[in-house]
Amino acid sequence: MSDRADVVVIVHPLRRHAAAIEPLMRQRAAAAGLRVRFEATTSQRPGAQQAAQAVADGAARVIVAGGDGTVRSVASGLAGSGAALGIIPTGTANLFARNLGLRAPRTVKALDAALRHVLAADPIPHDVGLLSWSDADQQRHDDVFLAVAGMGEDAAVVAATDEALKSRTGWPAYLLRGAARLRSPLHTLGMRVDDGPELELPAWSVLIGSAPRIPLGIRVFPHVRTDSGDLELLRAAPQSLRDWASIGWHGLIRRPQRARALHYDCALSVELRARSPLLLQADGDLLGRAVQVRAEVRPGALLVAS
Repeated sequence: MSDRADVVVIVHPLRRHAAAIEPLMRQRAAAAGLRVRFEATTSQRPGAQQAAQAVADGAARVIVAGGDGTVRSVASGLAGSGAALGIIPTGTANLFARNLGLRAPRTVKALDAALRHVLAADPIPHDVGLLSWSDADQQRHDDVFLAVAGMGEDAAVVAATDEALKSRTGWPAYLLRGAARLRSPLHTLGMRVDDGPELELPAWSVLIGSAPRIPLGIRVFPHVRTDSGDLELLRAAPQSLRDWASIGWHGLIRRPQRARALHYDCALSVELRARSPLLLQADGDLLGRAVQVRAEVRPGALLVAS
């Protein structure tokens, strides 16, 4: 058993402000009379194990400082536990955090304010997306997502966007890589929504949203919210540059559902089947190549101090 603590702070050590978090949080915790413990993530232990251990040791609150991948991993270790999650977003896109109205602290003063906030804020239930997927060898994998999962060319864009480019340009790195894939051919996917029939449909990419917005504040999913208890399915099937222009324009005016090449549906579960392995991503993290995917929602499973 690890040292007991009221609050456990899990930090990605290579992200911004990593060195400043511990002394600031120790001051805040001491003033509040709270025991605090600090954990660093590694490539072998990206956050889920530390979060699960924190819960086992009785921590009531786990604060994570990192990007979408670290937040997603920590959330997987906390979902359904009753422990509250506090988020200090220090990544590139910070998708889930942005949907909660949380911004990356740029200064140490802003970091201190953010730590004070997540230490004191009341926890609110939010949904967790569950992914069960099989690769070409029929090996099964289980993952979670908090904002969006995608199969097809959007995941290929994630795969093509290296960390060096993201560190230099931020989230526009995805746009730079995405522009090169606009003319990629459509895939044929078997798709099933809830208990409906499986339909074979063309798609450049299929996105499954549990949060409405991506960077720039564009509301890609007009219906779903982080606490709506369902998912929103988006099948993108552009066949020309004119279709892409329509998607871009309607995205900018915040009416994406009016773009003729975007097809929406709401669901509690979604199943996808590919004829050949396609790349799969969750919250901007590449998971691998999948031939079958099932996504479902776990309503209110994650308590977030936001």
